[in-house]
Amino acid sequence: MIIKTLILCVFVAKRIFFGWELYIIFISFFLLYSCEKEIEVDLPDSDSKIVIEGYIEQDSFPYIYITRSTPYFEQVSLATLINLVVKNAIVTVSDGQISEVLDFIEDTTQFPYYKYQGKVIKGQPGKTYYLNINAEGKTYTSYTTIPNPVKLDSINFKVDKTIDKDSLGYIWFYFIDPDTLGNYYRIYTKVYNQDRKFFHPFASVAEDKIINAKFVEFSTYRGQDPVANFENDTNNYRWYFHVGDTILFNLSSIDIHTYNFWNTIELDYAGGDNPFSAPITIKTNIEGGALGIWGGYSYDFDTVIATYRF
Repeated sequence: MIIKTLILCVFVAKRIFFGWELYIIFISFFLLYSCEKEIEVDLPDSDSKIVIEGYIEQDSFPYIYITRSTPYFEQVSLATLINLVVKNAIVTVSDGQISEVLDFIEDTTQFPYYKYQGKVIKGQPGKTYYLNINAEGKTYTSYTTIPNPVKLDSINFKVDKTIDKDSLGYIWFYFIDPDTLGNYYRIYTKVYNQDRKFFHPFASVAEDKIINAKFVEFSTYRGQDPVANFENDTNNYRWYFHVGDTILFNLSSIDIHTYNFWNTIELDYAGGDNPFSAPITIKTNIEGGALGIWGGYSYDFDTVIATYRF
């Protein structure tokens, strides 16, 4: 692997100067007299890990995706991604009284196309659900609680007047956070007859340390389908809702473990390719050495038709 890096061409002698003088001179040389050199680095292959992404939602059956991780520099195609699916796991979900083994099914409406799906246990707010997975000779466990849903007050569409386009805008949503500290949220949007499901925007999770017991008003842009093609969207209009859209908004309540997982995922993604960003440790609630999340969700949702208002 060849990596290009900036190297100091003229190296300042060790400890000739003391204190900040040395620091300032070193930085000055680095900025003004740096050059480019090719360095060959042999990066070791990382061990493949099991990746688990599971959900149990209010009034719905649980479903789990199980895949293997892949080396960072490995070429990715649709075929290789499908081959990463773990197809012979035994997945059990329990509510403490009833247990069921989930079926392995094909679902072409989502990616990856294969998942483990329940058909007996449905999610109920206030209950805890336990996950047990036997895959490739190892056992992975987790648990999650479905919080009680927080009711939306209303949602509204507003045109974004900062751009030269009077048909694009965001939605604003309003609710009252409960007076007990420790509520966590994740938001989703869906445009009727356009989006195939609810999608979350990039900044999708929040906690109530600042908003506890307060009336909350906040805006969000349109959640994005990760497999959609936006090559021709040079103006980034995909983040907006359009006048005439029928918009569904989902306010999901989640537990602290689900919040911590998605919050660290989004913080890590926000760092992007910046070499100076702080490393983020993804917080998983899966025990046994796997990566991922087993999360419980309750929800309240509302609908608004995007209308231009003066």
